[in-house]
Amino acid sequence: MTTQLDSLRGSGSFFCRILTLCFLLPVSLVSAQQDLPPYSQTELILPFRHAAFVALDGTGHGGNNQRYALDMVPVDLTDSDEVAEYQNFNLTEWLAKNAISSVEQYPCFGEPIIAPAGGEVIEVVSDLADNPPGKTDAENMSGNFVMIAHGNGEFSYLAHFKQRSVTVKQGDVVSQGQELGQCGNSGNSHGAHLHYHMQTDPKLANPTGIALRFSNISILQQPSSTSPSQHDLIQVINHSDRN
Repeated sequence: MTTQLDSLRGSGSFFCRILTLCFLLPVSLVSAQQDLPPYSQTELILPFRHAAFVALDGTGHGGNNQRYALDMVPVDLTDSDEVAEYQNFNLTEWLAKNAISSVEQYPCFGEPIIAPAGGEVIEVVSDLADNPPGKTDAENMSGNFVMIAHGNGEFSYLAHFKQRSVTVKQGDVVSQGQELGQCGNSGNSHGAHLHYHMQTDPKLANPTGIALRFSNISILQQPSSTSPSQHDLIQVINHSDRN
């Protein structure tokens, strides 16, 4: 395996810096890396096609159902210098260099989001507006979202889609890897990203969260792991690439 993530889109690192600022939120005392329950029985793939940066994991989310949540942005890196920038990010330096005036300037805004596993779509919201920079929608925390029932008591919850980008509807049966919509900035989102968690019941407030593990990834910081955590850089790989 190479230590580089390929296919650079030049503003990838730019966006991850704004997310580092955006997700400096009150954190839960429960660590996503402590007292892990069994991982999902559903085989998962990364909800992006190429690579992602984990801006926030379950340590920054409230509620038992979100204790293993991941806030991710799709990124493309090309060399070790770019990797080092992510690992040694300095927020003060970034703020002195960058500013965003419209939601379209987020580099991952509009990027495709795919189904991490097959199942039935049981709930969809798609008509909420994307937040302009500096604003959030606290009344609609998840923004535009898709919930998928995998048929085994496990449910995927993907949130903050771009307004009217969701391509599926309630009752649709989706296959793993099928496009669901586009990355957006709706709901309680400080910067365009995807929130993803799994839970044991379709009711958002009450269920137990399920630890995530992806079958098609390599994590730059911990190559032997398939369960990402905060600040990890993730690359999608073919199974044959592990050999």
